[in-house]
Amino acid sequence: VTQSGIGVDSTGTVVTVGGVAKTAADLPFTTDWLDSGATLSYTYADPVASTVTGKRYKLTTPAPTPGSPITVSSAVTVTGTYKTQYQVTFNQTGISSDANTHIVQVQSTNYDYATNPLFQDWFDANSSVSFSYYSTVSTSASTKRYKLDTVTPGTGPQSVTGPLTINGAYHTQWLVSFGVSGTIANDAV
Repeated sequence: VTQSGIGVDSTGTVVTVGGVAKTAADLPFTTDWLDSGATLSYTYADPVASTVTGKRYKLTTPAPTPGSPITVSSAVTVTGTYKTQYQVTFNQTGISSDANTHIVQVQSTNYDYATNPLFQDWFDANSSVSFSYYSTVSTSASTKRYKLDTVTPGTGPQSVTGPLTINGAYHTQWLVSFGVSGTIANDAV
């Protein structure tokens, strides 16, 4: 029983074989001799944590074969194949809970006001995450809105090569109206 794709920074159990938990350091693991016709169960952990904050290992498809439980009829090697994933976080600064429209669109899905993070998920290493912060965000007050200043570390799309936090910084704008009161004479210039 073995694995591929997991680095030395993994923590915890990768696979449980016959009720015995094994870490990446324990693999490959060779079971004892088993009688022909005996069964052996295994379960790969998904995901596997990392000592690096914002990094994990995700079991890929197809699933390891032969599937568990194995009926022993010959020598067999089972490999769990993993891919690296990183956590991507979207935050905002400058916007309060009176915001009533979308703030950011990530992978074609809109996200509204929430205490940070606005959105957080795991993305495959070396993948690309598309996103766009809205240039203005309206509020429940018709005379107030938020205007986008900057996006740090930059606009989308971004390549996911490590844990990534993206922030849209906004400032408040107020509607200023000018009006006239009283009667204006026809000859007013």
